[in-house]
Amino acid sequence: MVVHVLKNWVKKISWAQALVAGVCLGIGFIVPTLWWLGVLSIVWLIYILHSDASYKKIIGIYAVVWGIKALCSIIWFWSALPIDWVDGMSTVAQVSIVTTYWLTSGLWLCSGGILFAAVSVWLLRQSLVPHFIVLLLLPGVWLLAELCAASVFSVFTAGPGSFVQTYFSFGMVGYLFGITPGGVWLSAGAGVYGLTLVMVTLAMLLYVVSQKQSLRMTSVLSVLLYVIVTYGSLPTTNISPVPVRVIAVDTQFDAEFLGTDVGLLSKNASLKAAVTAATLLTPEVILLPEDSRYLVNQFDGAYPNQAMSMFQFTHANTESVIIDSGRYTNSQGVTVVRANVFDGISKKLWQFDKQYLVPQGEYVPTVYALVLRLLGYGDVVDAIAADSAYRPGPLTQTPTLPEYLPAVLFCFESVSPSAGHTLRATRNIPFIAHPVSHAWFHTPTILWHQLDVMLQLQARYSGVPIVSAGNMTTGKLYLPSGEIKTGTVVGSGERYVLKEFQF
Repeated sequence: MVVHVLKNWVKKISWAQALVAGVCLGIGFIVPTLWWLGVLSIVWLIYILHSDASYKKIIGIYAVVWGIKALCSIIWFWSALPIDWVDGMSTVAQVSIVTTYWLTSGLWLCSGGILFAAVSVWLLRQSLVPHFIVLLLLPGVWLLAELCAASVFSVFTAGPGSFVQTYFSFGMVGYLFGITPGGVWLSAGAGVYGLTLVMVTLAMLLYVVSQKQSLRMTSVLSVLLYVIVTYGSLPTTNISPVPVRVIAVDTQFDAEFLGTDVGLLSKNASLKAAVTAATLLTPEVILLPEDSRYLVNQFDGAYPNQAMSMFQFTHANTESVIIDSGRYTNSQGVTVVRANVFDGISKKLWQFDKQYLVPQGEYVPTVYALVLRLLGYGDVVDAIAADSAYRPGPLTQTPTLPEYLPAVLFCFESVSPSAGHTLRATRNIPFIAHPVSHAWFHTPTILWHQLDVMLQLQARYSGVPIVSAGNMTTGKLYLPSGEIKTGTVVGSGERYVLKEFQF
């Protein structure tokens, strides 16, 4: 019945059908159990490539479908309201900014659909390359289109804190397939990129079968594939050559609370108590959320060596490694997000900086700043810039770091599908520490789910465990086996919880 309906759609392609197909392709990012609708949407998209519709109409259809897919995948933008971390911004200004950023981001990301349609229609309508070879090329063209869309996004969100790249992977269809056990198992081969190829290949297979076989055969194959990838997966093992105990400190400091002097003092006291309690448990590593600013608030951040000595003195010569991060401004006025790693083994303080920053959150994109100023929101742009004028820092994680130190994957850097794999390629690491802060958001459930999938696939692809600790979110352990662990609560205090992870 489903395939029959799809065949009828092809006979009269309409914009209403494009809207439905777009929702089907994007709904899995909002309601994960509906991921399979994305496969059906791609089947329909392959159908219309073979129709006699005009080049212009097919490209327009793809732009609509990919645009809706993108808007569904980034609908969590709206969880930033109300924007508490910028003082004096009116409700109208807040809604206008989020609306503009959400819609334009969808526009940049729909460019991939335009590219895919243009290339695919040309391939299918030329006579030099056989049809079956063109079909085999389509999954690769789709992946290339998604990467190009991410690149276009980086161009239009470019600013003083950015560079052109393909990191922004929200909306990649591989993540839809990645919520299934079969997808998680397959992700060890090539991560989300590989799953994107598999997702489009499955759709292409259903298309070919529907053209060659009966409706019953196509329906049986569809159900069989769904059952296999949803309920079946091969066993995996999680091998850790050296057992590790990590204490992740989860905190609850929202932007409005931190906007007061009382809130800042409370945060400093809570973090001091949390670190003290965690060191008494003698774990190998203690991980704080991103931007905890433990170093600068407990010691003199301008003198890191003296800070390390004082830390050792006040914590009874602990051999634990404490991973902190915070805002740092150098003598030239450049502000970075810097990780401060208190190494209790070598008695050194290691430091390295965040390289991939959040558009609008950690820097103001040039195009958006210009448009907002033209619309009369210059004061708002200045207010945001005052709180988020970050730059990629000069200190990077190098191969010379001790092998017992985990790599650090800063918040938002996890959206780059190859981030974990790149960190592992740099040096041998026991695991990846992932400090997170979602103080800008208000219970972004959809974002949390998508980040879970991203980190789960990254741990699987890189073969390295990932441990997160979060402010206004929950820290977790992502194992190379594909498992996600929530940890064991081993302590708590004012606005903090200590969670133990062993692997």
